[in-house]
Amino acid sequence: MHKSKHVEVLPALSGNFTTQVKQLATEAKDLSKSYADLTERMLKFAERFRELWNHAHTLDGKKANGQHAAHFLKVLGQVVDTQNRSIWSRWVTIGKHAPKLLHYKSALPPYRDSLYELALATKEGKPLDGWIHDKKLSTESTIRDVQSLCKKRTRTSRPRTHLAAVTLNFDDYDTAAKTLEEVIVKDVDFTVHSQEAFRQAMKERLGPKYAKIARRFT
Repeated sequence: MHKSKHVEVLPALSGNFTTQVKQLATEAKDLSKSYADLTERMLKFAERFRELWNHAHTLDGKKANGQHAAHFLKVLGQVVDTQNRSIWSRWVTIGKHAPKLLHYKSALPPYRDSLYELALATKEGKPLDGWIHDKKLSTESTIRDVQSLCKKRTRTSRPRTHLAAVTLNFDDYDTAAKTLEEVIVKDVDFTVHSQEAFRQAMKERLGPKYAKIARRFT
């Protein structure tokens, strides 16, 4: 005797509910597009900002406090509600790199400080396209996320250059090793340029301790 399988029949979804979900999904797409539009507008504003700021200085004959620059700051200061020169500088920096950043407008967060950090990253040749591809950078990225990405550095070790060079001459390498033994093992940063015979003489005197200072010999 075969047991009959129980099939659970779910009630039909509410038509009104599915319609509202569909509308919300459309709004989400529009919101995402609005982020890209806002980023584009901010980048183009920064580009224009830089152009007019430079033009003001040209008209003023490169004077530090010319009337055109003063007028620019007065009018724009009333609109963006700040007279902070560091803020002006950020807009100028963003404007300088806006042409490159515009290529990524759909993936960049629409915030001035984030765009400033990304402008500096562009200047340093950082891999914005790689960050976007790896989903490390998007319109949802916070300023802290962006700063964390931009501050990462790829460090390459390089040998230290010692500027003080001293030459000592001895009758033989055994005498040299005996005389310099205490100096060689000191916790001081230096290198030793020598013949293989001196290294062997020092190795015999120091025994196992030689391994700790072997890197000093070149």
